[in-house]
Amino acid sequence: MPRLLHASLLAAALSLAACDGPAFFQAPISEPGQVRHDQRLIGSWHSFGDDGVALLEISPPEDAGWDRLRAVLSFIDTDPGAGWYFAEAYASEIDGALYYNTRLTAAAETKISPQSGQLATRVAGEFEGFVIIQAEIDADDRLSLRVISVKQPKAMGLKSRQTTCGEDCDETLYELSSGELAELIRTTPRDELFDLYLGPFARMETGRPVFGRAPPPPR
Repeated sequence: MPRLLHASLLAAALSLAACDGPAFFQAPISEPGQVRHDQRLIGSWHSFGDDGVALLEISPPEDAGWDRLRAVLSFIDTDPGAGWYFAEAYASEIDGALYYNTRLTAAAETKISPQSGQLATRVAGEFEGFVIIQAEIDADDRLSLRVISVKQPKAMGLKSRQTTCGEDCDETLYELSSGELAELIRTTPRDELFDLYLGPFARMETGRPVFGRAPPPPR
């Protein structure tokens, strides 16, 4: 079964140095411009748990192609800690199902250091690889995200290399071609491959983006 992630677990999965977080692939499933994304994704979403809250804003960027999406994920937990993740994505289709080739363009995490007791912030620039995500919206208009984690690619011994995405930020990049990645998705049971499950998120009827006054992505 996929791992359901709420609050601090979600932050841990997306952590800049997470060893059990999303898998990064050097190639996308396909080049952009092949298929349109699900229009229902666009909007503001929130997910509340006992240990924190996550806010997700998805929008079509004005300065990019018709097939692109831009997302900002903001997270606050009771650990305490917070994270901001900026991403761009576009859809690919395999056997009638949509998958989102997602690139983290910037990320920042703030947390109380257990050593010093002081607030510490880590920042990462653009990640080299693509995270592959499936997005599902149920009959109650709740959004869930299924993500390929490092668990299955690591167990399969897929070829990989290490890259650096910022201070204290190492990225394991799996060196599959687009065709090999598509075949991996076709032939591996979904619950085994897409075993990170983020959500569910409920739609926020705000009438305007919840991140309208958010700071720009870290440089």
